[in-house]
Amino acid sequence: MSPSHSNKKGKRYRYYVSQSLMQGNKHQAGELSKIPAGEIENLVKQEISCFLADKNNLQEYITDFDVHKQKEILSKVINMELRSSFIRGILAKITFFKEKVEIIICKNQLIKGLESIITGDSLLDVAKFDPEHPIIITRNIRISTTSRNGGVLIVNNSENKEININPFLIKIIAKSYYWNKLIEEGKAESSRDIQRLEGHNNNNYVKEILRLKFLAPEIVESILNGTQPKDLTTDRLRKIRTLDWQEQKRILNFA
Repeated sequence: MSPSHSNKKGKRYRYYVSQSLMQGNKHQAGELSKIPAGEIENLVKQEISCFLADKNNLQEYITDFDVHKQKEILSKVINMELRSSFIRGILAKITFFKEKVEIIICKNQLIKGLESIITGDSLLDVAKFDPEHPIIITRNIRISTTSRNGGVLIVNNSENKEININPFLIKIIAKSYYWNKLIEEGKAESSRDIQRLEGHNNNNYVKEILRLKFLAPEIVESILNGTQPKDLTTDRLRKIRTLDWQEQKRILNFA
């Protein structure tokens, strides 16, 4: 997939688009030809953060440094703020499959990046795919369609957790993304417009659903995965007022 964007009513929307689609081969584009940039970038940042946080992953790539540098790198990388420039510098390729994603890191660029953590130098080179020494992070995912217009969420498939898919919770999350998308695209300007378009009598209900777009990503992911707290109901979810993610998780009993 390659980055792209569109402009609607003065707003810029970023996407990643299938290269087959961009080259005019629509029949080869697959089931998912376009994903919002934020969804891909959040997933990549999360997976690279997890990769860097595991010392066992990094050990083989810092063996050429002296022991003092190795310790300094391993110490600093855990607390490092993962910047977009660092990710661009080491990320060579992302490949989406039906139920998984492969995030491929350039080995040579990773080594340079790890050294830059202690030298303070910028990672200026752009990563290129190296078929000889790829570092491949594979993650099982589920693509969830959240709106009638094809909006999507990328959700990590959970392991070792009790699964309890609640279709009512998922429905109001999907509805929130759809209604917010109507506003973003200029098809509605307010909750009153949504109320009229969707045929609802209660404007307060519409406002509550719109606010769900601002739930903590972990809460949304847990609901779509079916790993939310057992006592979570649509009524409790709708009554959330705070925009603070930690407070949301505390109120809704997320660990």
